Amino acid sequence: MLSLLCLRPVCLFLAGKVCNYVFDIDNYVASFDKLKREDILGIEYLVLQTLRFDVYVPRTQDALHGWFLQLQVSLFLRRVEFDTLFKYLASIGREPG
Repeated sequence: MLSLLCLRPVCLFLAGKVCNYVFDIDNYVASFDKLKREDILGIEYLVLQTLRFDVYVPRTQDALHGWFLQLQVSLFLRRVEFDTLFKYLASIGREPG
């Protein structure tokens, strides 16, 4: 049941998540009278949708993919540096003409 009395604790719970201060929901609910865990979890997503928040769940593949992209960029930059160096060394050996 959606009520203003239930909405305030949900917003406070979400604010903790947004600030990377996630606390145990059971301990959190115990500090309020007449509030159950299901009340917060049931309204949480509705509040997120209303505020137009995007929920992103990081996966282990994302970190691996980011590392792979960094490796590609690093190798590409090294190749550009070597190509520039080789062109410079080749231009030193040539006579202007």
